[in-house]
Amino acid sequence: MPQLEIDVWNKIGFDWRTVSAFQTFYNNLKPNGSIYGLQEHYIRMVAAVAQRFQNETTVIGYEIMNEPPPR
Repeated sequence: MPQLEIDVWNKIGFDWRTVSAFQTFYNNLKPNGSIYGLQEHYIRMVAAVAQRFQNETTVIGYEIMNEPPPR
């Protein structure tokens, strides 16, 4: 990312820790002591939520993670 673009993001108060968190997620890094990467943990959690609410007539959908932001 060009320095000018970085400066603009910094000026508006962009939180680079958020970028780091997304990069960690999309790189599917494994938390210490885990055999699963973060995306795998997320997929397992989404499956558990869907299974829990599968017969609920008031649930029409689930919000999921989208593609990574552009670099």
